[in-house]
Amino acid sequence: MSSNILFKVQLGNYFHASSLVLFVYDYLLTFDHETAYVWNRKISIAAVLFYLNRYPPFIDLLLSLYYQAVGTSRNNHWQCKTINVVTGWMLLLGIFLSETILLL
Repeated sequence: MSSNILFKVQLGNYFHASSLVLFVYDYLLTFDHETAYVWNRKISIAAVLFYLNRYPPFIDLLLSLYYQAVGTSRNNHWQCKTINVVTGWMLLLGIFLSETILLL
Protein backbone atom coordinates (compact mmCIF):
# COMPACT_ATOMS: atom_id res chain seq x y z
CA MET A 1 0.00 0.00 0.00
CA SER A 2 1.21 3.47 -0.70
CA SER A 3 1.66 5.98 2.08
CA ASN A 4 -1.10 8.17 0.59
CA ILE A 5 -3.69 5.41 1.00
CA LEU A 6 -2.52 4.67 4.55
CA PHE A 7 -2.74 8.37 5.38
CA LYS A 8 -6.33 8.52 4.11
CA VAL A 9 -7.28 5.44 6.13
CA GLN A 10 -5.72 6.91 9.26
CA LEU A 11 -7.45 10.24 8.62
CA GLY A 12 -10.78 8.40 8.34
CA ASN A 13 -10.08 6.70 11.67
CA TYR A 14 -9.41 10.08 13.27
CA PHE A 15 -12.66 11.54 11.91
CA HIS A 16 -14.70 8.62 13.21
CA ALA A 17 -13.04 8.76 16.63
CA SER A 18 -13.47 12.53 16.91
CA SER A 19 -17.14 12.33 15.91
CA LEU A 20 -17.70 9.73 18.63
CA VAL A 21 -15.97 11.94 21.20
CA LEU A 22 -18.07 14.97 20.18
CA PHE A 23 -21.23 12.87 20.30
CA VAL A 24 -20.44 11.63 23.82
CA TYR A 25 -19.54 15.18 24.89
CA ASP A 26 -22.89 16.47 23.61
CA TYR A 27 -24.67 13.60 25.33
CA LEU A 28 -23.00 14.39 28.66
CA LEU A 29 -23.83 18.11 28.32
CA THR A 30 -27.53 17.43 27.83
CA PHE A 31 -27.94 14.39 30.10
CA ASP A 32 -29.23 16.42 33.07
CA HIS A 33 -31.91 18.02 30.87
CA GLU A 34 -32.86 14.60 29.54
CA THR A 35 -33.32 13.19 33.03
CA ALA A 36 -35.30 16.22 34.17
CA TYR A 37 -37.62 16.61 31.19
CA VAL A 38 -37.92 13.20 29.56
CA TRP A 39 -37.31 10.48 32.12
CA ASN A 40 -39.78 11.82 34.69
CA ARG A 41 -42.72 11.83 32.28
CA LYS A 42 -45.08 9.18 31.08
CA ILE A 43 -44.12 7.26 27.98
CA SER A 44 -45.55 9.05 24.96
CA ILE A 45 -44.97 9.02 21.23
CA ALA A 46 -42.67 12.02 21.61
CA ALA A 47 -40.62 10.22 24.27
CA VAL A 48 -40.31 7.09 22.14
CA LEU A 49 -39.22 9.18 19.15
CA PHE A 50 -36.73 10.96 21.38
CA TYR A 51 -35.19 7.71 22.60
CA LEU A 52 -35.10 6.24 19.10
CA ASN A 53 -33.40 9.38 17.86
CA ARG A 54 -31.02 9.73 20.81
CA TYR A 55 -29.44 6.32 21.35
CA PRO A 56 -29.01 4.42 18.05
CA PRO A 57 -26.31 6.84 16.80
CA PHE A 58 -24.05 5.49 19.56
CA ILE A 59 -24.31 2.03 18.04
CA ASP A 60 -23.86 3.38 14.53
CA LEU A 61 -20.75 5.35 15.45
CA LEU A 62 -19.23 2.45 17.36
CA LEU A 63 -19.83 0.08 14.44
CA SER A 64 -18.31 2.58 12.01
CA LEU A 65 -15.33 3.11 14.27
CA TYR A 66 -14.85 -0.64 14.63
CA TYR A 67 -15.06 -1.11 10.88
CA GLN A 68 -12.59 1.68 10.23
CA ALA A 69 -10.16 0.67 12.98
CA VAL A 70 -10.07 -3.06 12.33
CA GLY A 71 -10.79 -2.88 8.63
CA THR A 72 -10.91 -5.92 6.46
CA SER A 73 -7.75 -7.52 7.83
CA ARG A 74 -9.53 -9.35 10.65
CA ASN A 75 -13.03 -9.49 9.21
CA ASN A 76 -14.24 -11.77 6.56
CA HIS A 77 -16.42 -10.59 3.71
CA TRP A 78 -19.64 -11.47 5.52
CA GLN A 79 -18.75 -9.38 8.59
CA CYS A 80 -17.82 -6.35 6.50
CA LYS A 81 -21.03 -6.61 4.48
CA THR A 82 -23.11 -6.99 7.66
CA ILE A 83 -21.55 -3.93 9.29
CA ASN A 84 -22.11 -1.87 6.14
CA VAL A 85 -25.73 -2.96 5.83
CA VAL A 86 -26.49 -2.33 9.51
CA THR A 87 -24.88 1.11 9.54
CA GLY A 88 -26.66 2.01 6.30
CA TRP A 89 -30.07 1.08 7.70
CA MET A 90 -29.33 2.86 10.96
CA LEU A 91 -28.42 5.98 9.01
CA LEU A 92 -31.71 5.81 7.11
CA LEU A 93 -33.61 5.21 10.35
CA GLY A 94 -31.96 8.23 11.95
CA ILE A 95 -32.83 10.46 9.00
CA PHE A 96 -36.41 9.18 8.97
CA LEU A 97 -36.84 9.76 12.71
CA SER A 98 -35.31 13.22 12.57
CA GLU A 99 -37.62 14.21 9.72
CA THR A 100 -40.60 12.76 11.60
CA ILE A 101 -39.75 14.79 14.69
CA LEU A 102 -39.39 17.96 12.59
CA LEU A 103 -42.81 17.37 11.06
CA LEU A 104 -44.53 17.09 14.45
